[in-house]
Amino acid sequence: MERKLETYIRYLSSLVLIPIAILYYFIFLLSKKIFVKHQKRFENIKIVCIGNATLGGSGKTTLVARLISDLKSKGKNVAVVIRGYKRKYKDKHVIVLSSGDNLTSSYVYKVGDEAMMLFDKFKVPIGVSSNRVKSIKELFNFRPEIVISDDGYQNFKFYKDLNILVINLHDFLYKEKMFLFPLGNLREPISSALNRADYVVLNHVRYVPYEVLMKVINLIKKIRGEVKLILAYYKIRNFVSLIHKREFKCDEFLMLFPNISIACGIGNPTIFLKTLESEGFTVKYRFSYPDHYWFKLKDVKRWCNISNIPVVVTYKDAVRLLPLIDHLETGYVEKLYYCDITIEFDQGEELWQELINTL
Repeated sequence: MERKLETYIRYLSSLVLIPIAILYYFIFLLSKKIFVKHQKRFENIKIVCIGNATLGGSGKTTLVARLISDLKSKGKNVAVVIRGYKRKYKDKHVIVLSSGDNLTSSYVYKVGDEAMMLFDKFKVPIGVSSNRVKSIKELFNFRPEIVISDDGYQNFKFYKDLNILVINLHDFLYKEKMFLFPLGNLREPISSALNRADYVVLNHVRYVPYEVLMKVINLIKKIRGEVKLILAYYKIRNFVSLIHKREFKCDEFLMLFPNISIACGIGNPTIFLKTLESEGFTVKYRFSYPDHYWFKLKDVKRWCNISNIPVVVTYKDAVRLLPLIDHLETGYVEKLYYCDITIEFDQGEELWQELINTL
């Protein structure tokens, strides 16, 4: 009876949402047609966009971090534009983070967690605004050779020299996600997104069955034919104490703390859990919150009071926790660690190097 009722409710919801999805797609197509004609182009600078076709986490920012790291190692002058999604205090003007700035941890409220995380890691200039064209113009003062747009794949107001589409393979485990918003999680049809991509990164390749991977690859080839396809997965670089900043290699941390708790406010907490479990950790307690959630003191105390084991968060979560540290007793803070995750390639390493060398 309950299953029948659930099916009936889902059917009625679909009847309501289908017209909204059609209207959404019409607006998308109309805005694309209008803005492509008047796209802003930037001379003497390369614009690289890393985006996706879905709402929620796919690993864009982790790939942005990998791209920054690899380009900096080649001596390239890199800058980033980012929206600052879900930041607490929105500013109408472009906020620019630069290496000369002496920022307090509370600055995350103005720029958002992703911008703060990237700046903390790399100290490259970062323009934060919903207006990416203005952000890029503001970054001219730093003379970047390459500007990376973290997201903005569906923003047609500016020309991109290179489009990298990130696809979260884990989404394909849930059919209901693969419909156009608001029926599902798609910002645009997969075919539309694929046709603009110069490179396609299939992320979380180690956490889906082989048949799902092959199904997605065959779908992509059917839409695009031959495409530059890179298969990727997450790898833990190290663990860092939130208060002491002491770093631990993964195997060292595992030896010290085989049992851990995790707390996260990210788009795909399941991947975080699986990444830790794949390294041998036993996750005793799990606290999940919405993406970009602003943690409260009572949240942290709840995690730490439940047991005497470390609480591990992601780097993105850590920058949202830092403003709370001065208001917590040492006993709580000493239990907090963040996990620095990078993206590695199962297949297509040579394509990634080709990409780097073209910039």
